[in-house]
Amino acid sequence: MNIYIHCEQCIKINHLNPSNQDLQFYKVPVNEEGVYNFICYRGHETTAISPYEKYEILFQMGANALLEGHYFESVGCFIASVERFREWTIRFIWYLHGIDEKESDNLWKRHFKNSSERQLGAFSAMFIDHFKEPPLMFDDKQTKFRNNVLHKGIIPTKDETYKFGEYVFGYLRSIQKTIYLKYERESFEFSSKFMKKYNDFEMPQIISGEAMIQNASEMILLIYYSVARDTCFEDELELLNKYRKMYHFREMELF
Repeated sequence: MNIYIHCEQCIKINHLNPSNQDLQFYKVPVNEEGVYNFICYRGHETTAISPYEKYEILFQMGANALLEGHYFESVGCFIASVERFREWTIRFIWYLHGIDEKESDNLWKRHFKNSSERQLGAFSAMFIDHFKEPPLMFDDKQTKFRNNVLHKGIIPTKDETYKFGEYVFGYLRSIQKTIYLKYERESFEFSSKFMKKYNDFEMPQIISGEAMIQNASEMILLIYYSVARDTCFEDELELLNKYRKMYHFREMELF
């Protein structure tokens, strides 16, 4: 699956010449690191750094796949988004208790990485203990649908995929809102770990646009949107579709 990024150096050229706007976006195969080295059609070599959490990217991939008619892939991304959000929440609570990133990685790999049942149990127990209320429980009907697609290979219809994405959107945004209302500053600090990637680059590279943070206006599931945006899944899909129609998509040359 792909995400869409732009060349910062081209954006600067557009700003200098507003009468000749050229909104070129590039399809990028998603990678684990969130760092993309590419050459745009004008020949600029750029390193784009994704600042988004994995669950946010996975949900975005699911939404794009839904709009493109890839329904099985869309459901798979929505499922993965839920599981990675639970991981994010567990790690965030550890962070609040002063557990550093290295120890957090060790705990996750040793006790939770290979068991979604353990992840769900830890997520529920830690959420209740910390927030003094249970998280929204995943609906049994949606769980059955998830299992049919994930484990039985049932190919979902467009309508089933849309309804599942809509449910996942509401499920995640509800829990995001609980976290963000209590820990706005802490959640921002925790999610800013990506800046470590950015700090690996020299200032001239950043100033020139050779290395840049990839801010995507069309992202759907950013945590602060749970408070800042009173939108439903349908609204967000319509907005995403408008952005997609504005873009001129190109295949990119990675280096």
